[in-house]
Amino acid sequence: MKYIALTIDQEWCPEKVTRWMLDIIEEAGICATIFATDEPRMDFTGHELAVHPNVFRNSTQCSPQNELRRLKALFPDAIGVRMHRLLWESGMDIVAEQLGFRYASNILSPNHLSPPFRLASSLIHFPIFYMDHHEM
Repeated sequence: MKYIALTIDQEWCPEKVTRWMLDIIEEAGICATIFATDEPRMDFTGHELAVHPNVFRNSTQCSPQNELRRLKALFPDAIGVRMHRLLWESGMDIVAEQLGFRYASNILSPNHLSPPFRLASSLIHFPIFYMDHHEM
């Protein structure tokens, strides 16, 4: 059996469009993973919650680890992480694991499916393939 994960980066989109999309997938009985970027604006009950840290926000670069901590405080139920620009660096696995994240979804694997894997920690890395990867 194969699974497809529907993940949604909850940013750049007006709230009413996000709500419209969620209404459609909820009506179909589908659960999604919502990658939240900043202050909670909507109720995502019934969906898996993850964070989408942006260390490049406001043209000031901050520590990826501190951005993970900041968003985990805003979204304590979040279990996954996908960094903006798919940034990942040595040591982030340990911080993410300490914060209670179970997985990271930062490895771009264009045009084919790649299995999940672990690095040095128990954090699972899920490679992704998405429709707008051409920008990279």
